[in-house]
Amino acid sequence: MDDRPLEQASFDQTTREASPDPATAAEAAFPWPPGPRLSTLDALGETIRRSLLEPTRFFRAMPVSSPLGPAVVYYLLLAVAGAGITLFWGTVFASFVAPGSFLAVLLGVGDGDFGARLVGFLLSPLSSLVFLGIAALIVHAGLVIFRGAHNGLGATLRALAYTGATQLFVVVPLIGTFAAMAWWFVLAVIGLREVHGTTTGRALAAILAPAIALFVLGVILAGLAALVTLAA
Repeated sequence: MDDRPLEQASFDQTTREASPDPATAAEAAFPWPPGPRLSTLDALGETIRRSLLEPTRFFRAMPVSSPLGPAVVYYLLLAVAGAGITLFWGTVFASFVAPGSFLAVLLGVGDGDFGARLVGFLLSPLSSLVFLGIAALIVHAGLVIFRGAHNGLGATLRALAYTGATQLFVVVPLIGTFAAMAWWFVLAVIGLREVHGTTTGRALAAILAPAIALFVLGVILAGLAALVTLAA
């Protein structure tokens, strides 16, 4: 028992507990990767819940300098789950929807070939990883152009990886596809804003500007192809 005077004991620095490191505290508050307090399934469920329903708090708690591996694994798990759901619905609707139509694409039917759909599912980890990498490069370039990149490319990739839970929306046929795209956009803007400490406008511009540029390029190429066809 400390029998020193109260004033001395209160201000004796040797008796005070060290303040926790902010980075360590942030990692402890973030649900992924799984820690000692949560199982893998619990951590996965908590990460999905918080990223979808509490995106601002979720991305603020995300450790900016954490390893990329856990974020990529999380994204791939959900990408494969989304691809599996799409394969299921595509198989169900293959008998009711004309193959090759726009509706068939939205419902996962594609050209009606089950083998092609199965190959697409098996390749989903690779295709999803490539998509994530390209998206991160393009969006980060947009952030740099609009002066919103206050952290590195890794921070952008992590933010986009943790929007992966939107892929589960395809569990609802047709409507889920549009809901997934819309909510992905919202989460991406919030995630980039919080991770880079920038404004909503700059995060928005970093996503929209490349998308608009690609759309315009696609229209130009389609127009040129049409002109070539008519000339022939």
